[in-house]
Amino acid sequence: MGRAEKLADPFSRAIALAYDAMLQQFCGARDAVEEQAAAAIAVSTEYRFPYYLAWGTILHGWAVAERGQIERGITQMRKGLAAMRATGCDCRRSYYLSLLAQVCGRAGQIDEGLELLQEALTSAEASGEHWKDAELYRLRGELLAASGAPFGDVRRMLQHAVDVASRQGAEAMVVRAKGSLQRLSP
Repeated sequence: MGRAEKLADPFSRAIALAYDAMLQQFCGARDAVEEQAAAAIAVSTEYRFPYYLAWGTILHGWAVAERGQIERGITQMRKGLAAMRATGCDCRRSYYLSLLAQVCGRAGQIDEGLELLQEALTSAEASGEHWKDAELYRLRGELLAASGAPFGDVRRMLQHAVDVASRQGAEAMVVRAKGSLQRLSP
């Protein structure tokens, strides 16, 4: 962030704020995400950077939902996703869709969450962006469990998440997916 501010270049600042918001989201730092995303939105609105405006809007919506205003957050995330699509860029679409699916699941919108995860997997396949695949399968397993799907189906999905994470060398994701498996065991 410091270099972008020192340059006084609004485009560099928008990029830095958006990436920092994403990094903070990876860490689960809701307040920092909300702050950085709001700043990205402000800079991007002022200087007309639609791509970074959309990115900031999605992440800000996630933070709002994490703060407990789930429906407001979902609305904001959907607005950001539509704005992102309007830019013609689908970079990180599977990541953004996974965030929305997670929030929909928390809101009890299980079927919607499952549909979003299927769209995310389709997007990952089309784009070749497979860095979120293990998390997509883990979330799918958790939402299947919440939907009352047979335990065997849920277990297979979560094991698939573990397998994908293992192949990718994503040790933290392996631990997370195994934790989901343990919590859901009968």
